Amino acid sequence: MPDSQAEARPPGGGSLTPDQEKRFERRIKIWELIFKGLLPVSIGVLTWYVGYIADLSRRATEEVRFREAERSRQLTSKIEFSARQKDLDVNLGMQMFKTLLSDYLTREEGKEKEEQVRKKLLLLRLIALNFQDVPINLKPLFEDLDRRLTNPRDRAELHDIALEVARRQAYRLTLQGLDLKDIILKKEGDTVVITGSEKVKEQLENLPFTLAVHELNQDNFKATLTYEGRTFGPFTVSRFDMPVVDNVKVGDFRVSLLMLSLNGGTAAARLVVFPSDLAADRFDLKELSMGQRFKVLSE
Repeated sequence: MPDSQAEARPPGGGSLTPDQEKRFERRIKIWELIFKGLLPVSIGVLTWYVGYIADLSRRATEEVRFREAERSRQLTSKIEFSARQKDLDVNLGMQMFKTLLSDYLTREEGKEKEEQVRKKLLLLRLIALNFQDVPINLKPLFEDLDRRLTNPRDRAELHDIALEVARRQAYRLTLQGLDLKDIILKKEGDTVVITGSEKVKEQLENLPFTLAVHELNQDNFKATLTYEGRTFGPFTVSRFDMPVVDNVKVGDFRVSLLMLSLNGGTAAARLVVFPSDLAADRFDLKELSMGQRFKVLSE
């Protein structure tokens, strides 16, 4: 009777019976076997996972390095290509300029004067337009041909060529500057009055410098600029001035005055103001000679 009552007691109510102890030990051994079997697997899985993550990180790093190296290689290739292209353009430009100028300066015998004039005009137009962004002073070529032309139609065409080049240069230079196109110069006795529309007058008054025109001649006019107490000029403005070359550096900007037309005592002018770094500096021989003289005296 006592044995049957002991078996009827729940496991937590007292000591375990031998059968219960055996079953409990069996369960512990099973769990030990399961744990011992799963531990290496878990370690292996964890090791694989850590290695997998490390491999992904390594691949991502290598991919980033590869993309950066490829981007750097492409950029280097573009720079080298651009440099080679620029060298090629410069060489071709030099050869073209040399050829055109040589043809322009060559006097061909046996050709009629009109045919020679047409060729000169064409070559000069090709030179001026193809090298409009290069600071080459072509004014001597224009002035020389202008003196030798006798036909008013040919002279008008020459003036149009110079005006076209100056217009193209002014447009490119004044994208970040000022362009006053409708300035009128009128000769009144011994003075020259600068006038124009109300808008032009207002813009002229608001300029950081003062423009003055002193002479209005048959083919040119003379002007000066005054900025912060310093006077620039007088400089002569003709039909063949180009803003890339014929400009005055005033502070952080450059000023170029162009002649659009001239008829007796009235002229139409154009004022171009643009950043100083858009054109190259030209040496002032007067200032250089004074500086050299001061250097010699100081020694």
